[in-house]
Amino acid sequence: MSKIPVIIDCDPGHDDFIALALALASDKLDVKGIVTVAGNQTLEKVTVNALKAVELMGRTDVPVVAGSAKPMRKAHVPVPQVHGESGLDGPSLPDPTTQVLDKNFVDFYADILRESSEKVTILAVGPLTNIATLFYCHPELVEKVAAINVMGGANRAVDFKDYPCKGAEFNIWQDAESAHYVFDLDVPVTMFGLDMTYQTCVTPAEFERFAAEGGKVGKVVSQLLTFFYRCQEKNGMKACPIHDACPVAYTIAPEMFQVEHRDITVEYEGEHTYGFTYVDMRVYKEPGKKNYWCVSTDRDAFVEMLIKACKSYD
Repeated sequence: MSKIPVIIDCDPGHDDFIALALALASDKLDVKGIVTVAGNQTLEKVTVNALKAVELMGRTDVPVVAGSAKPMRKAHVPVPQVHGESGLDGPSLPDPTTQVLDKNFVDFYADILRESSEKVTILAVGPLTNIATLFYCHPELVEKVAAINVMGGANRAVDFKDYPCKGAEFNIWQDAESAHYVFDLDVPVTMFGLDMTYQTCVTPAEFERFAAEGGKVGKVVSQLLTFFYRCQEKNGMKACPIHDACPVAYTIAPEMFQVEHRDITVEYEGEHTYGFTYVDMRVYKEPGKKNYWCVSTDRDAFVEMLIKACKSYD
């Protein structure tokens, strides 16, 4: 079978780094490019982090393109209190020598979509600013997309220390206007929200497995998890979720996940509900949009997939 062509839209970010490691290791995915977006940290910092990732993984053949520096309508709000000043605090990674591709991100996306003989899947694991901008500029290219798999949202209010988003999930809250636009596109959009991603928690004992079994990339992942875990501990967690790897894992092995067809709406006007996602759970209502809600996964299989991916780089 041919590989699935994908573009990864991300804001590295500890869990973004792990998502990249999983995607770039997979023999089922053809990663056409990595597009960065301001989210966990500034656009400049997350773009440097993406370049560090492809260099560590020996995948500088995959172009990295800088995307949007701020959300559609409001100021960008980084979270150094969660991901550190670099956005990737923990391990000591060398400064990248690879350069970003000198191309506007909308043009990059458009060229990939137009030239691909197969429909492309977009793995969106940061704020959705780039995706909304792309299809606002080129609505005709929606038909070239197989699916948009999104890490973001939750079917409940969430309340975590150190986050500024007042009950909403961070990626959606960062740019709810763009998220609202994307979830209303005429293309399958699957949401991997916090309801599901917190089922993927990796324990501190498993951090050691990454270091012992995962080769050079696994050692870095172990250090990333150790740093990221500090934020989780403040919220009473005993393990560390790998949010952003979920859409990647689903694209590789959809049989590992349970997904339901549900209409999803993103709130972008409410003073107290900005960035909230509403999953319509009414059993008697037929969904009217191409939205899907991921409900659960096989945690043990997910962790083994991540360790195997890290090990493959050696």
